[in-house]
Amino acid sequence: MQLSRTILKTLQGAALLSLALTAVAADQPAAQARDQVPFRASYDLELQMIVDLPFAHITSTGAALATHLGLVTAHSVEETINLLTGEGVATHQFTGANGDAILVEFVFTAIPTSATAFAVNGAWQISEGTGGFDGASGSGTYEGRVEFTGPTSAVGHFVMTGTISSPGGLK
Repeated sequence: MQLSRTILKTLQGAALLSLALTAVAADQPAAQARDQVPFRASYDLELQMIVDLPFAHITSTGAALATHLGLVTAHSVEETINLLTGEGVATHQFTGANGDAILVEFVFTAIPTSATAFAVNGAWQISEGTGGFDGASGSGTYEGRVEFTGPTSAVGHFVMTGTISSPGGLK
């Protein structure tokens, strides 16, 4: 009988401990997995341009080294620049080796620095993600340089800095 009471008290204690831990866990903000962490990406692109004055429509492909994604492929989903003002918008996808990806929207200004080169500065924001980045958010600034190698082709180097979060649990 004494052994049964001891087991019962142990089980009751374990149940109370379990309830207490559940209550503490439930009280923790769910946003912990969404906490912003530093993000940096350095990437190189090859660009092709189709001119439809006053706009240029750009396609690009390349590679990047990005915090939390590692070595990724990068390509433009869409990109347009106003050749009169230098203002542009773009959407790029960064895809990791495991297939996880983020879709990033850019607003930028391209400023000529020579007859064939432009300094590019702007802001970026993550619009969606897949895999471990499903539901990710983040934003920051970026800068870069584009050098034309022909009338409709160029190469560019860009650096993004800012923050990223992910319900997938970035660390």
